[in-house]
Amino acid sequence: MARHDAVLAAKSSHPQIVFIGDSITHHLGGIPTPTGPFLSHRGDAFWSAITRNRSGLNLGFGADWTQHVLWRLDHGELDGLDPKHVVLMVGTNNVLWGNGDASQIVEGVRACLLRILTKAPQAQITLMGILPCRNPASHPNRLLAAKVNVGLATLAKGFNIDFLDLTSKFVDEHGDIPVALMDDGIHPTPAGYEIWRAALEPLLQASDTAMRAKSSVAVTPARAPQEGHPWWPGRFDEKCKLAATGDFDVMLVGDSITHAIESGVDEGLFKQMLAPAVIGNFGDAGDCTENVLWRFDHGELSASSHPKVVMVMIGTNNTRVRMDPPADIAAGVTAIVGRLVSRFPNARIVLLGILPCGGSPSDPKRLNNEKVNQILSKLNGSAKGRVHYLDIGGKFLNPDGTLPDTLMPDALHPNASGYRIWANAVVPDIRKLLEEPAN
Repeated sequence: MARHDAVLAAKSSHPQIVFIGDSITHHLGGIPTPTGPFLSHRGDAFWSAITRNRSGLNLGFGADWTQHVLWRLDHGELDGLDPKHVVLMVGTNNVLWGNGDASQIVEGVRACLLRILTKAPQAQITLMGILPCRNPASHPNRLLAAKVNVGLATLAKGFNIDFLDLTSKFVDEHGDIPVALMDDGIHPTPAGYEIWRAALEPLLQASDTAMRAKSSVAVTPARAPQEGHPWWPGRFDEKCKLAATGDFDVMLVGDSITHAIESGVDEGLFKQMLAPAVIGNFGDAGDCTENVLWRFDHGELSASSHPKVVMVMIGTNNTRVRMDPPADIAAGVTAIVGRLVSRFPNARIVLLGILPCGGSPSDPKRLNNEKVNQILSKLNGSAKGRVHYLDIGGKFLNPDGTLPDTLMPDALHPNASGYRIWANAVVPDIRKLLEEPAN
């Protein structure tokens, strides 16, 4: 428990990169400082190089199996952190001392990944393959590790994360592990750690570059990627003309989930329930926050329009397409709300939390959106009380948090029953706002 307590104490360093694993990671040193046999200095050069321009935290524990990593993650070791990178290498001890079931080891790593995605959804994750262990190449441990790595590669592909298998770099032409790279057949020597560092660093640098670029995407107006689709030019022109006439009382802003209201997927319920108020639907399928901003800047936010109420729900595609960090998505939504507040000084803004997606409550995309909603909720009451935040997501969920396919068959878009829940949840509030006198 001393190492666990030291990790919890070291979290205040606000690490940008976190390594999670067993003794192979433990031997990297770093923060917190290892003690006893793990103060080996094997990985000192690795740690110094990797953390030269990034603060780091080492969550490697000697002798840990996947289940021990899970316990640690469930007991606070990642809580409250916001790392840019997480590097996970675990499973070697399961291979060395377990029952030889590769699928169980892969499932243990899957569970670790789900914890990481839950607690640090904005982090770029690199999943390491299990390093080769024991000579010769036909050793049962070596064969099992290779089988596990096949499963881990598939796992990484499914999670859309980087996978790094260093097996070929740790064996010679005969398939043997050189003593110069692993003197005990399990733990890398300083030369072995340098192989790991040299392979990992380019991934981290590419991730750093991508994250710097991505951090401004959600708030930088950009033409929609679907503009080349046959429907898009005509729809954009039509909505610009509608904005110029201002012939609507309630403006709907969003993506495909909002767009479908105009297509009648809601069976006309919004139109019926809001009548005689007229709806202007400015939802476009596939839009992220930056695409809405572009449409606003190019004709869909006309001074000729005077909506009394604007309903906004946007951001799920930022998560679905790019897994933008929650703060970035919230910044994009906030920019949209800011445009609306400025352009329509008398309008009430009904800002909706992003609807739940993914069948499971632990779905990484749903968790990312939930963090967005936590930030957006702080906009409630802003603009001198004109912004009204509503989170209706819970109305779509089963008691156990699962998302029923009877409401969202694809775990993203509501069907008619889902739109009925949505309309019943928001229309009464919209009608009250329509009746309020202008400021």
